[in-house]
Amino acid sequence: AVAALGQICRFHWGALDGRGGDYVLMFLNGLPLWDDLDLAGSTHELLMEFVHEGHADLKNHGRQICGIFIDIYGRETSTDELNQAIQNLFTQLGEERLRQMRPPFSDRQLKRIEKISRDAQKFAS
Repeated sequence: AVAALGQICRFHWGALDGRGGDYVLMFLNGLPLWDDLDLAGSTHELLMEFVHEGHADLKNHGRQICGIFIDIYGRETSTDELNQAIQNLFTQLGEERLRQMRPPFSDRQLKRIEKISRDAQKFAS
């Protein structure tokens, strides 16, 4: 249902009668997808598309979005293209800025941020 909701938000925005913002936040709150591996990668890629487009309704949810990307990075619920996009996004944000987000990330998530940064540096070389 979450994947379908994301697709509706992406491709049928005009038909949502001005309530698209509510629906895109429901989509966000349903992520990450862990149980449906067939849809997880493409659904998480859709979230990245919203981020790249600067979707207005997601602007105040950067911490939550970064948390989703941290949790799925390098796992079977991501894709190679999405992992690269996460590396690029986190490089743009900077590790220090990520560490200062509130509420703070868990120690496990901070370690994953470090891994994403290391991986990004490896691919940049």
